[in-house]
Amino acid sequence: MTQSITTKNGPLLILTPNCVVELHKLLSENYLLFHGMEPISPSGIKNNNMLESAVYRQQTGIDKYYKYDTIYKNCASLAYGIIKNHAFHNGNKRTGLLSIIKHLHSNGYVLNPNLKNGELYDLIVSIARDDLFGHAKRYTPEYKNIENSKKDIDELIEYIAYWIKKNSMPKSLYIGQFLKINTLKNILKNKNILYSEEGRHIVLTEKKAKKIFGILTYDEKVIKRKKYLIGKRKEKIKKSILDRIRKDFNLTRSDGVDNVAFYDDKNIMDEEIKKYKSIIYRLSKT
Repeated sequence: MTQSITTKNGPLLILTPNCVVELHKLLSENYLLFHGMEPISPSGIKNNNMLESAVYRQQTGIDKYYKYDTIYKNCASLAYGIIKNHAFHNGNKRTGLLSIIKHLHSNGYVLNPNLKNGELYDLIVSIARDDLFGHAKRYTPEYKNIENSKKDIDELIEYIAYWIKKNSMPKSLYIGQFLKINTLKNILKNKNILYSEEGRHIVLTEKKAKKIFGILTYDEKVIKRKKYLIGKRKEKIKKSILDRIRKDFNLTRSDGVDNVAFYDDKNIMDEEIKKYKSIIYRLSKT
């Protein structure tokens, strides 16, 4: 779904046309996630040439000398192209937003969780309405390069890149290094793993489970028992210990555990989409 290119600044993952189409399908087909949203109707590609033009803008250049050679510039070029090219019948602004989230996510970044929804919504709408000059005045008055470049696409993309850089952060910082013990307990409970404490240790026990009249019970057969040293204060648990727990008990996302803190970056994209659902809804009305 993504493609790797090598720029003078190092490797960079870019979105492919198929990836962007999948993001568009997510908007038009995921009824449960976007319940109540103005439907994308008709959905699908209106102009494939315009879609490819928008997506391949990321690869403008020769050899390693790409025009948009940073994560932020490349992401900005993609978002601008998708929103402005109108390659889809409907939902171009929403697809552009998801493309920003996906592009950043693929390259190890997320939008800052403290970012105000109104500012992000205004960015997408300002791109569509050719009002990035106004957006800069409202939110980034320190950025002066855009003042005389309202119609210069490269300068507009430079501004979007500046804004994205200012309002994004590495996934590693977003996730943090600890998980609350109560969150861990709930995850383990859902996987039928018993939690207990012994001094400075926590003990996890997996027993053979069965249901009697719909009630989950355990027999005495222990399948696996592991002990982990975490210290006196059992409020948080380090990611290094979580890594061991995942390996010891073979816990993967395919097992049905869906927690961004527990699984590092494996489902941040889902969490991000949920976080910005209100903006996606507003864009459906714009």
